[in-house]
Amino acid sequence: MTSDVLGDSPAIGVVIVNWKRPADTLACLESIANAKPGPDRIVVVDNASGDDSVARIRGWATENRVSFALLTEPDLAALVCSGRVPGVSQLTVIVSGTNKGFSGGNNLGLRYLEHDRSISHFLLLNNDAIVRQDFFGELQRGLASAPTAGVLTGTIYNFPATETVWYAGGHVVPHRGLIVHDYDVPDDGNLRATGFISGCVMLISRAVFAAIGPLPECYFPGYFEDAEYCFRAERAGFSLLYAPRVVAFHKVGATAGAASTSPFMTQVQVRHRVLYVMRNFRGANRAAALGYLAVTKTARALVETLKGKPRMGRAFLKGAIEGFFSPSRTG
Repeated sequence: MTSDVLGDSPAIGVVIVNWKRPADTLACLESIANAKPGPDRIVVVDNASGDDSVARIRGWATENRVSFALLTEPDLAALVCSGRVPGVSQLTVIVSGTNKGFSGGNNLGLRYLEHDRSISHFLLLNNDAIVRQDFFGELQRGLASAPTAGVLTGTIYNFPATETVWYAGGHVVPHRGLIVHDYDVPDDGNLRATGFISGCVMLISRAVFAAIGPLPECYFPGYFEDAEYCFRAERAGFSLLYAPRVVAFHKVGATAGAASTSPFMTQVQVRHRVLYVMRNFRGANRAAALGYLAVTKTARALVETLKGKPRMGRAFLKGAIEGFFSPSRTG
C-alpha cells in the first residue's frame, strides 16, 4: 500500500471518516489497496459508530497483510501533546468518542498525520468513494506539474453510473451564496484553476494546513465546510486546482442521505449555506446573498407547505433561521 514513486515525490496521507458504513469503507480501502502506486499512510476515523465497523476494518487489514494500529481519542490527544512522531503502520484507525461529523472526524485524522513530518499532503476521501487504479499516480503527476498547488482534486463520477459526472471542477455564485459543480471534463487532461473543491476528494498541502488550520467544525454534520476551506485557502494566497485525470467514483448520499428527500438534510444544507455566507462574504456580495436567501428560502417553505409537504417546508424555514442566528455566524 505504500507508494511506488521514488525520489522527491510528494508523500500522501489519506483520511477517511466512517460512520456506520463499514461495507462502504472497506470498498474504499480495497480500491486504495489496488491503486498502483498507493499512498504512504491511511487513517480511518470511526465517528462513534457503535457497531462492528472497527472489527471489520481490522479484519480486512489482517486478511490483506496491512500493518494496523488502533488509537482512541485520548490516545491521540496524548500523542499530540507529547509531540511524538506517529508509528509506521500503513493503516491507523482512530476511534472517536462521539460523532463529530465530517469536519470533526477529518480533523482527528489530520491532527494525527500532521505529526508525521514525512507526509507532505493530506487527502480527504469520502468513505463512500472508490478510486481508480491510477488515482495516486495521477495525483503525483498533477503535483509534479504544479508543485506549489494549495488544494487539488480530480474528476468524480457517480457510482454505479460510472459515466455520469458528479464533479469536474466547480465555482461559486457570490450573489446567491451558491456552490455549483461543473460537469464538462476537459479532453487534454491539463490542470485548471477551479473555484471550489469538494471534500469528497480534497488534497491539502501541508503549507495550506499550516497556514489556515483544520476544517471548520461549525458545519455539523456536514455541507459547506469544504466551501469555506477553499474560500480561506484562496484568501490566504493558495491555488485551487482541478486535475481531470485524477478519477474517483462516489456513491452520492450513501452516508447522509439525499437532501432532496430528507427534511433533516434539507434543513442542514439551508442552514449551512446561510452560515457560509455570514462567515465569509463581505460588502455587496454579502448583502445580495443574504437577501436572496432570506426571500427564496421563505418562499420555498411556503411552496412546499402548499404542496402538502409541511415537514419539508419547515425544514427550509428553520434552516434559514438557524443560519442567520447561529452563534457561529462570524468567522
